[in-house]
Amino acid sequence: MACMNAKKNLQTNYNSKITKGSLAVSVISLMLAAMLFARIEVMHQEAESVETKLENRIQRIEYDMQTEVQRIVQAMLQSTVISLSRTNSERNGKTVAGE
Repeated sequence: MACMNAKKNLQTNYNSKITKGSLAVSVISLMLAAMLFARIEVMHQEAESVETKLENRIQRIEYDMQTEVQRIVQAMLQSTVISLSRTNSERNGKTVAGE
């Protein structure tokens, strides 16, 4: 009988250790899952921040390019208008002088 009680105590002790070990593994697994989720959220927020910065930079570049193109076109138009007015002045001057 003492032998049976010893075996029962040994088995109960063994089951208790397995239960505690299983509980510890479960708790550690839940903590790791929570940490992983938190890390994924942080990375997602960082990615959104970078995406917003890139979008803003692209918008600034587009605006700068549009402004530069408008400036170039305006300069070319002014140059064309000035040369046309000079040509007209020269023609008017030749016809007046030729008369």
